[in-house]
Order: sequence, then C-alpha cells, then structure tokens
Amino acid sequence: MKLSNLLSVVLLSLIIGTSCTNEEMIDFQSNQQLQTKAIEKSIEVSNVAQLISMVEIDGEVMNEVKRGVENSCKYGLDEEYRFTDMLNPSESKISRSSNASILVQKMIEKYDELDLTILNSDFFDLLENSDLQIYWPYSDNWNGQDRPVIASGSDDGKSIFVYNTNGVDTIPFTKEFVKQNTIWVISENSTPYDDLPNFYKDEFVNKDGVVFLSQYAAQKTNHIRSIGIDGPGVYFDKINCLHSYEGGLAGGPELNFVWCHAAMSLSNVPTGYVNTFRYNMKSSEVGKEIQLDYQIRHFWPENELENVLVVFESDGGKSKTGTRNMKFKDYSGKESIVAAQFNYQKRDDFIFDKVFTRKQIYEDNYVTSGDLRQYKNSDNLFWITLVVKQ
Repeated sequence: MKLSNLLSVVLLSLIIGTSCTNEEMIDFQSNQQLQTKAIEKSIEVSNVAQLISMVEIDGEVMNEVKRGVENSCKYGLDEEYRFTDMLNPSESKISRSSNASILVQKMIEKYDELDLTILNSDFFDLLENSDLQIYWPYSDNWNGQDRPVIASGSDDGKSIFVYNTNGVDTIPFTKEFVKQNTIWVISENSTPYDDLPNFYKDEFVNKDGVVFLSQYAAQKTNHIRSIGIDGPGVYFDKINCLHSYEGGLAGGPELNFVWCHAAMSLSNVPTGYVNTFRYNMKSSEVGKEIQLDYQIRHFWPENELENVLVVFESDGGKSKTGTRNMKFKDYSGKESIVAAQFNYQKRDDFIFDKVFTRKQIYEDNYVTSGDLRQYKNSDNLFWITLVVKQ
C-alpha cells in the first residue's frame, strides 16, 4: 500500500470518527464506498492536528508560526496563532498581510493530494470561521531548529494526544514534557474571535468595553507611567500569579481585573461603575513578576471613600453577575453604600477580592523600605502593586 494512501486512510478515519487497525484501514480503502451525504460537515481538533502532522514543517513554516505567536503576545494574548488569521491574513485583527500563510498552503496541498474534498469540501472555510489555533507553550525557549510535536490535550487535562503519520499516540501529561519539547497544541480558543479588539488598528478595548492589557497598549494609549508622558491617576504596577489555574494544555491564566467605583449619575444618583481589564499570562510567566504599568483611573475623587478590585481567572460556564458594595459620599456629605455589578462565568476562579480605601492607596501604599505594598490574596498565590501619581 502506498504511503500517501495510508496517510489518507488515517485522516479519513479521524474525520469519519472511526478507529481501525492497519488491516481494517486497507479493507476500508479498497472496499468501502464513501457515503459523503451521510457525513456531517464539521471541523474537529483531531482533523486539523492529523493534517498538520502530515505536512512538511520546514524552517519557513516554523518562523511564520513563531511570528504569529509573538504578535499575539505583543497584545497581551497567550502564545497562540489562530487559523482565522492564517486563512484570512488581509483581515486579521493581529497582523495583516497580503501574502498567504505558508503553513496553510502546505495544508491545502496535502488535503488535495489525499483527495479529501470528497469528504468535506468546506474544510478550510470551516477552519477559518472556527476558533481553532496553534498554541505554542514556552515558545521563547525554541532553539530555532527543533521541529514541533503536533498534539492536543484531553478534556480532563491528564493526557496528551501526539499525532504522526501513523495515527495518534497517547501519553500522560507532564509539565516536564511540555517544557522540554517544542509542541504545537491544536486547540480551541475560549475567546471567540469576535470578542477581540482590532489590535492591528491600535484598538485595545473590545465591544464589551474590556481593555486588553499589554505594554504596547499602554504606550499607544498614553496610559503608561514609565515613559514620562503619563498623567495623574491610579496605575496597575506589577502582578505575580504563582498558580496556573489552568490544567493540562489549556494555556496560561486568563486574568480579568474588575475595578469597581462609584460616582453621581446624570440623574444625580450615586451609581456603581466598573472598569474591566484582561491579561493573558504565558505559561512561562507563572510565578514571575509582570510589569503592567497601566493607568486604571485618571483620578480618585475624595468622596469615593472605597473602591473594590476583583481578579478572576476565566474558566467558562454559565453567565453570572457579581455585586460589590462601596462607601460613597455625595456632594452634600451624605454617606451611602453603592453597589457595582460585573459579569463572570460559573467556573471562573476568583483569586483576589479586596476593598480599598482612598487613604490606603494615596497615603499608606508604601512599606517602611519605600517599596510599593504587595496586596496579596488569602493563599498568597497572587499579589498586585498599585501606584499613584499626583
């Protein structure tokens, strides 16, 4: 049996959703009539991973994917390169190009060579409109030569599926294996592409008002305090998250920062407001100090007696609403409790939740050594420093 035919059968068996031995595959190839009308047209992680494992990954492809990952990290995303950006580079929200992706060209050539359009002629259209991606953990450690292990993770995070020209091998998940090997994880991004800002146009706030944090965003929007053009206000200084919160090959922590405050509404009623920020940590950043330097408030008025900071790690689930209460003093000096609401999901992990008084931040924010105070969570697995410029 020719190798190309064997590869075709391996991939066909994955697309159809069957499992078979080499003998069964040969029988399938020689005897089975493909009933294409009965096959549901869909795109699965395993389909994409198996196809990529059959493609020649040369230096050009490696460098292309590395650039794609670096562009994502530049905007505060994880070490990811989405197929949407590869298949439609002229409309990418990350980095636009008039040139077709080299990897995608090779995938299309292999797909045509194996004559797979008979099963799913819409494969690449479905891939472009999916949220599938290449996730490259510890990409900074790449030596510029090693070729990738093509993999995906089990739902429970305990196993790694390794794809090759002979099929799929299953090995136990270990952090050591991920750190010591160059791995391209084919996975589905939990953030829909539509929820991303158009970073390419220097937009850093998405349609829901969430600010995507990065040093690049801070510089472009003049919200950074370390380059001499910042104004007065309260800034996120540094963070350190000492726990991944994500299992297996799911990626680094996806941190959401919700800053709750109060103000008088247009109808002259004390009202709660929230400013929401997001930062995706790389796996290699877990346990390390991350410098954010992002202005979260231009000014904290004295009548806002309290503000609240909530930090949670996204993990999906049913949509829910959280409420936090703060002390507020109106123009007449009357003190009241004002509630602010924010959205989260059922399986999200809350890792920091603290009420700050204005006095804490403007007067008591320094320890005796002169360093900024580290505000820690209850299990000491996360801390943040805040800085004020007046």
